[in-house]
Amino acid sequence: MACDVFHEDCNKQAKFFYHSVTVNSAIEETGPTYSVKMSSSDRPWITPYFKALITKRGNAIANSNLALYRSLRNRVNRVRKSLRRQYFLDKVQKLKNGNPSQW
Repeated sequence: MACDVFHEDCNKQAKFFYHSVTVNSAIEETGPTYSVKMSSSDRPWITPYFKALITKRGNAIANSNLALYRSLRNRVNRVRKSLRRQYFLDKVQKLKNGNPSQW
């Protein structure tokens, strides 16, 4: 009997959380929303954050904001290098942990 009450309370809480106007509006107001299209031809280390940086950089140069463009250009290059480096380090680590005969 207690399990039924707990289950009912959980369902009520979940419905309140997902269908509450206040929670959804608070999330939409406080969190930045943007959409990023990922392509199958993208390199495997490309992330939505990285693509958003590239978009911001493009918008900065389109609006002739040279200082912001230079800052974003440098950040894009640093992030690109670190993402690529981490991707290959993870790949090598998986190979070291795996079976060498399957390489």
